[in-house]
Amino acid sequence: MAEEDELTLPRASINKIIKEIIPNIRVAQDSRELILNCCTEFIHLISSEANEICNQNQKKTINAEHVLQALDKLGFGDYRHPAETVLKECKSVAAKRRRQSTRLENLGIPEDELLRQQQALFAKVRLIIFFNKKVKIYLYSGEGGTGCSRRCTVAGSPGGSCTTKLVFCN
Repeated sequence: MAEEDELTLPRASINKIIKEIIPNIRVAQDSRELILNCCTEFIHLISSEANEICNQNQKKTINAEHVLQALDKLGFGDYRHPAETVLKECKSVAAKRRRQSTRLENLGIPEDELLRQQQALFAKVRLIIFFNKKVKIYLYSGEGGTGCSRRCTVAGSPGGSCTTKLVFCN
């Protein structure tokens, strides 16, 4: 396959655009091919000019501003406003994706309610951790067994003279 064929837009996309713009008119195949070639050439022209502007600015990445400047420089300034509108829409969609996951959007639960539920879960976990620490420390009176079926260490004064002992279970 020739390199030129690889650098074109998908025919299905061009056909869809043609159908959307002029739905009731039949467009011949050679006309569709010409439109495809014109669209491809337009994109090459704009991207080449944007690349030159990018290089002049000593940048390594072509950004939207370079493309908009290329439109102006090549005499396609009429396309600048629609291009800026599409750019704003793309940025807002991208920002929305970053802000919220689709899973949370589909729940239908308001953000303040989700925050309240999250705080309640954190409070439950803090209580569980607190009581787990307290349960592991037993107070015993007298000199009985350890009170724990697992391996335990008894803290108290040597020789068992202390009447209250702390038992730490592992």
